[in-house]
Amino acid sequence: MVNYKITGIQKIAVLILAMGSDVSAKILKQYFTEEEIEKIYLQVAQIEAVPENVREEVLKEFWELAEAQQYLLSGGVKIARELLEKTVGS
Repeated sequence: MVNYKITGIQKIAVLILAMGSDVSAKILKQYFTEEEIEKIYLQVAQIEAVPENVREEVLKEFWELAEAQQYLLSGGVKIARELLEKTVGS
């Protein structure tokens, strides 16, 4: 973050707050264990306000990771060729 580091659980809490309760509940139920959800909610409860710069940085990081994941999942002949060329040369 800009002036300080935040933990992974704090980043999740920021995302949860940014997404709203309906979307967050669906995501948490699908991807996290009950123990993880409890830790996340405890962190959410401790947050009084999220500075705009922190929120923006967390959302940016999340977006970049999502884009990278999409790229990795896209596959196909073009991607295989690019990877092969980068690995062994053209």
